[in-house]
Amino acid sequence: VRQVPDNLQDAVAQAGGIPPLLRLLAEGSETAQGQAVAALRGLVAHNPENRAAVAQAGGIITLVKALGASKSSIQEQAVATLRSLILNNTENKLTLAQDGGIPAIVVLLTDGNCAAKEHAVGALRSLSLGSQENQVAIAQAGGIPPLVTLLSDGRGIVKEHAA
Repeated sequence: VRQVPDNLQDAVAQAGGIPPLLRLLAEGSETAQGQAVAALRGLVAHNPENRAAVAQAGGIITLVKALGASKSSIQEQAVATLRSLILNNTENKLTLAQDGGIPAIVVLLTDGNCAAKEHAVGALRSLSLGSQENQVAIAQAGGIPPLVTLLSDGRGIVKEHAA
C-alpha cells in the first residue's frame, strides 16, 4: 500500500479497509501482522484523514501492543506508524500515552533494530514537545539513559532527535 497512489489509499480507507487491517495486526499470524502493519503505515504516512480513521478505529492501542511483537520488522513498522499518527495531533499523543505507549516505545530504544530506534526517538521527541506530562512519563519509563546513549553512540538522525 505504501507505493499505491494516494487516491487508491483513500479508496482502501473509504471501502472500510482499516478495521480489517487492525484485526489482522491484533490477531493474525506473524506474516499477516507484518503485512497489516506495513499497509497501515502506508495508509497513514502522508494522509491526515487516514490517521484520524486509524485512531478512531482503536488503532493506537493495537499498534502499541504490536511494539511488543517478537519480530523486529513488526516493531519497526508499528513505531513508525505511531510516529505518523501523533504527528501534530495532541489527541493522538494523549491516547498513545494513556494506552501505555511511552514505556513500550522506550523499550525500543535499547531492544529495537536501528530503524525502530530511529522512529522511537522521533516519536518520543514528538510526544515530549509541549508536554511536560509526557516528558515526565518518558523519564519515569527509563527513557533518559538510552537517549543519552543514542546521543553519543547513535547515527545521524537518531543523534539529532535524541538531542
